[in-house]
Amino acid sequence: MTTIERLRAELARYTYKPGWTLSIEPNGYGTLELWVSFVAPDSRDPAGKEIVIPSGQRVPGWLIEGDGLSDAFPGWLARALIRIEEHESQEWLRRDSALVKDPHADGRRSL
Repeated sequence: MTTIERLRAELARYTYKPGWTLSIEPNGYGTLELWVSFVAPDSRDPAGKEIVIPSGQRVPGWLIEGDGLSDAFPGWLARALIRIEEHESQEWLRRDSALVKDPHADGRRSL
């Protein structure tokens, strides 16, 4: 079984929020990423249509041990989901209608 097959098989054992899709994909740079996508209101136009929110996070090399996976996989996955949730909270938290912390202020993805 290849590394990506092992990671996908392990990830298939987990569930998260309804409507959230989790997958392991090559990123085109020789490494793998956890991809999470879900449909949510657009924080910049909450009254508008819902949009698909994608988020990719690199799978660290230390997570893969020889022919197996590290026992740290569940913790790594939980932390990855927490980073996504934190990003989304920054998209929505406002004070006097202004974002408290814009996760896109520097012009790049913050995840």
